[in-house]
Amino acid sequence: MDRAWMPDPFGRYDYRWWNGSEWTNQVSKMGVVSEDAPVPAPPSGDSSQPHSAATGMGGDGVQWKPPRPTVRLGAGLLAGGGLVVALGTFLTWFTIEGISFNGYRETLDGNVNNPFGTDDVVGAGSGYLLFGLIQIGLGVTLFLKGRILPIAIVGVVLTAMSFIGPMQLMSDLDKAEDFWGEALETGSGLVIIWLGAAVSLGGAITALSRRRRWPNSTGNQRASAPGP
Repeated sequence: MDRAWMPDPFGRYDYRWWNGSEWTNQVSKMGVVSEDAPVPAPPSGDSSQPHSAATGMGGDGVQWKPPRPTVRLGAGLLAGGGLVVALGTFLTWFTIEGISFNGYRETLDGNVNNPFGTDDVVGAGSGYLLFGLIQIGLGVTLFLKGRILPIAIVGVVLTAMSFIGPMQLMSDLDKAEDFWGEALETGSGLVIIWLGAAVSLGGAITALSRRRRWPNSTGNQRASAPGP
């Protein structure tokens, strides 16, 4: 078996370093690297040695780095917020003269004028549904694989877009109320989308902020530059 971080066979940590021939005392839990003697404890004179924090070298001379930190909280918020965004596209965005509209009703059937000033009601429902599904996929990936820098960055950008968009649409509705008055009632759909996007954005930022951690020479932990 090649040298690698493997699930801790003793069950006390997430991962333990396998040096190619035996388990070492290098362990990782929640992205934090520390030391823990294998059980049963290695005999005196055993060849496994702790890595050098200054060089990132294992006792066997192999360059290594800690495994990706787990980001379960951030991943859960990202996926959960994406689900809320998707659900919000099916709820009522606004009602005009008793006719309700969500993100999928494309026209006003010639009965009333569109408060957004076009023949299409926003047509944004499909777009926000896609955003929500992508956010769910990103959250699940981060939950299963740990912090992956490109995915975390995509999550921040995507959730920021789905956070800003509903704010603009709600602003347009506020302006339309000046014309329609009581005939126009704002629904909960856009607010739900906005809240879901806010939750997802917080989760993406939380996942992005996690760092790999290396032990220093005294056994305490210090943060290193983020890994892939």
